[in-house]
Amino acid sequence: MQVKPHIKEVKSGLRDYNGQSIECIGTCQLNVTVKGTKHLVFFSVVKEDRESLLGDKSCEELGLVKRVYHINTEFNESNNPIDAMLRDYEDVFRGLGSVPCTYKIQLREGAQPVVHAARRIPAPLREGLKNELDRMIRLGVIQKVEEPTDWVNSIVITKKKNGELRICMDPKDLNENIRREHYQIPTREEIISEMSGASYFTKLDASQGFWQVKLDESSTKYCTFNTPFGRYCFLRLPFGIKSAPEIFHRAMERIIEGLNGVRVYIDDIIIWGSTVQEHNDRLRRVMERIRKNGLKLNKNKCEFCVKEILFLGDKLSGRGVQPDEDKIQAILKMPPPADKTGVLRIMGMINFIGKFIPNLSARMTNIRRLLYNDSQFQWTEVHEQEWKELKKYLTSEPVLTFYDPTTK
Repeated sequence: MQVKPHIKEVKSGLRDYNGQSIECIGTCQLNVTVKGTKHLVFFSVVKEDRESLLGDKSCEELGLVKRVYHINTEFNESNNPIDAMLRDYEDVFRGLGSVPCTYKIQLREGAQPVVHAARRIPAPLREGLKNELDRMIRLGVIQKVEEPTDWVNSIVITKKKNGELRICMDPKDLNENIRREHYQIPTREEIISEMSGASYFTKLDASQGFWQVKLDESSTKYCTFNTPFGRYCFLRLPFGIKSAPEIFHRAMERIIEGLNGVRVYIDDIIIWGSTVQEHNDRLRRVMERIRKNGLKLNKNKCEFCVKEILFLGDKLSGRGVQPDEDKIQAILKMPPPADKTGVLRIMGMINFIGKFIPNLSARMTNIRRLLYNDSQFQWTEVHEQEWKELKKYLTSEPVLTFYDPTTK
């Protein structure tokens, strides 16, 4: 290497395969040549003398590895149309998107600003918190705040399945003062009612959903939050803002407006077709809109051209609509309730899939009576028999056909 690369100082931690911490002194960009083509790749620089490594994302972008995604085995050939389409639209699966929508937070008249002190963070989480804050800065999701702000929110930290931290703003006081933009989000029944004749399905997931919506500059000050490392503010729509689902859903609907065989539900897009060709044509039109509008997808959470798919708790296929098998199994394994709270738990689970059970109200008459104010809880043989009959019906694989407007 003839020119020494510029190292940008970044105080973040790395870990090796054994979980041991590695001190990172910065990052740099280097040219990597693969098959005669130069690529600019980000590297983390460490003090120790270690073997250079490429991350899985870089390997994928350089074409050194190829991921295999959930694709219907009917098209499991090297030249299948779905594979070709994914190659054509590789760019929509990279980076953080920015859809053509800017959200301006409007507060109620007379709203009183609230300032929260930084919550204490357990010592084992502090390094992970700082790493995530640095990552969010690099993505352009947040920025450091030095000047005074009237609103300062707290944060909530949760651990993801992979051990990384998720930082969410806790805008309880802010939410109480936001003038909400009431935009109708469709129910699952409304969406599924349009799927008459559907046999092939694709589900797309918007990567880091709400962060793809920019905040109006004047709104960023309302989304300031406190940490042990100082104050930051969101530049993108944070999770937790009470109107965020409606704002993002509206932005998504504008992207697919006018297209047939596609609906959105907040950060999910579902596409269907009665034939493979119809499905693929619709999918390509959707992917073109996605690219044109700067939306980015999480490929690991997408499913392409499958004959059976889970969507909002229902299993969809060419047969129609069925309850999610996991939910049925959860009900079948539920023990008899020991009190009225247990009865409410049972009824909540049953009501979620109640549309699959004809005459549900009559089938739960005795169980429901246990919730009457003047009723003393006592689970008897009558209730047990009613409960067994409900479970028995659920094991018969109930199916609802898609609504067909041409059928009288």
